[in-house]
Amino acid sequence: MKQQSLLTIFCKALGIYFFIQAILNVRDMFFYSIGSQMSDDEGYFFMVLISQLVYLISNVCIAWYLIMRSEVIIAKVVKADDQDNVRVSTLSKQDWIELVIIGVGIFVVVHAIPEMLYKLVNYIHLNPFDRNEKDAFWEVNNNKGDFIFSIFKVVVGIIAITNARLISGRLIRMGDKSDQMENNQ
Repeated sequence: MKQQSLLTIFCKALGIYFFIQAILNVRDMFFYSIGSQMSDDEGYFFMVLISQLVYLISNVCIAWYLIMRSEVIIAKVVKADDQDNVRVSTLSKQDWIELVIIGVGIFVVVHAIPEMLYKLVNYIHLNPFDRNEKDAFWEVNNNKGDFIFSIFKVVVGIIAITNARLISGRLIRMGDKSDQMENNQ
């Protein structure tokens, strides 16, 4: 399999992921619009709908670009003279585990950052409390715990990405020890 083909598959799969996120966002917008019709605080729900709409448009644009224009991305990443075949079988067990750890770390960071930004935007712009009670926002609906957990996820994701080789080495050593213990019994 050529490197270009592998990256094309990756780009299109990532584009499909963003498209699915956009579809899920449409569902959220639908429920927010129902909630805004049932509430007296129309300004708050209007701002939430606007932020959801921006999120929807950005997901659709990213998905379209990754699916339809993946050749442009690949042309920037892969040099034209670098069309070597990628040999997946040459990767060791530790390399595969390291790639999985890096992928999971990136996934965790990518999901945690929008959560943090969402809580901060809600606190700064969409806070339903008065100026002197603005800090009460963090006590409602476990907002403080969610925000702290999002920060924790970003930190853990970054640690996993930067220390993937060390973590994969330790996991392999632990697996080898358990295999030796099973063989001795």
